[in-house]
Amino acid sequence: MKKTVKAQITWISYSDGGRKHPPLAGTRYCPIVKFKNMKGKNGEYWSADFVCSEVDKNHSAIVDFTFLSEYAPIDYLVKGNQFELFEGNKKVAVGIIVE
Repeated sequence: MKKTVKAQITWISYSDGGRKHPPLAGTRYCPIVKFKNMKGKNGEYWSADFVCSEVDKNHSAIVDFTFLSEYAPIDYLVKGNQFELFEGNKKVAVGIIVE
């Protein structure tokens, strides 16, 4: 069963090791996601799935966030849970579930 939530994504600047440019608005994006502070589950990586939106002056965007796999732990998608987005082993953004 799929579950979709609102998340705030903050892109890491290129000078701090992130992407040179965030993905274009309207682009489907499926990075690797790692949730922080999940009891006994740190180290789990899943594929996120969302459509990118416009980035504000603080390098942040609000997106509809879901997992790519129907077998992913939807119980992670709870308001306040924090996560990191990776492209390979490169951390490109941090996020938080907002709704």
